[in-house]
Amino acid sequence: MFNRRESKINHFADISQDKIAYLAGLIDGEGYVETRYELDRRRKNNYMRVRITVFNTFYPMIEWIQNNFGGSIGKISPKSPKHKTLFKWSISNKNKIRYLLPLLLPYLTVKEKKAEEILHNWL
Repeated sequence: MFNRRESKINHFADISQDKIAYLAGLIDGEGYVETRYELDRRRKNNYMRVRITVFNTFYPMIEWIQNNFGGSIGKISPKSPKHKTLFKWSISNKNKIRYLLPLLLPYLTVKEKKAEEILHNWL
């Protein structure tokens, strides 16, 4: 159920600029900012999903992101014994992304245009 008060809470007000800049660097180098249509099977219609994701094989870093910014962690098993396990952090809560993207924008380089597009068109 949607909580209207939730949308007015800045979830990232107490996070330092250093941590925000570090996350922006990780997103630029190891992640993405995306929008895509997904099917809501209950309502049988499409909706726009907004997501920020970072991939890495170093679990403590992915865990650090989750501890500081929320979101969820996923695990991708290697397809070959030569490869390492890949971990994925992602956040798709639109209310949290609405506050996080403007904080990240000054530090994003590669993903800056996509983040601006999402901020202005989808949130």
